[in-house]
Amino acid sequence: GTTVRANLLASGSASSRVLVADRALTATGSSGQTTATLAAVTTSFGFSLALKAAPGPGPVVLSWTPTSDLYAAGYERYRSDNPASIATLPDRTTSGYTDTTLGTAGATYYLRSYAGAWRSPYTSVSVPAC
Repeated sequence: GTTVRANLLASGSASSRVLVADRALTATGSSGQTTATLAAVTTSFGFSLALKAAPGPGPVVLSWTPTSDLYAAGYERYRSDNPASIATLPDRTTSGYTDTTLGTAGATYYLRSYAGAWRSPYTSVSVPAC
């Protein structure tokens, strides 16, 4: 399951070979066992393993059509994994929000408009886990 990126042989009084290969992992957690077998008897060898995290899923970008109701002052929003963290977007012309903190977990986002003590019902959208 590996892809060879380079296979170099330097021959002479002290021959050496360098093989560079990588393997993409499709899941988080243990990578399982990787085995390398030398094709010939040798007096010395080395092995190096480098791990690089896959790029994350990126931010969650929410967008909506702003309310045309001049009574509304702005919006309140929160995420299902922290319902006590209601944040205010104090401009009724706001049309979006970007969340860079969700990571690979899933969540439901809730949004409603407000004015003074009045609150509209929440609307929601669920973002599945990556």
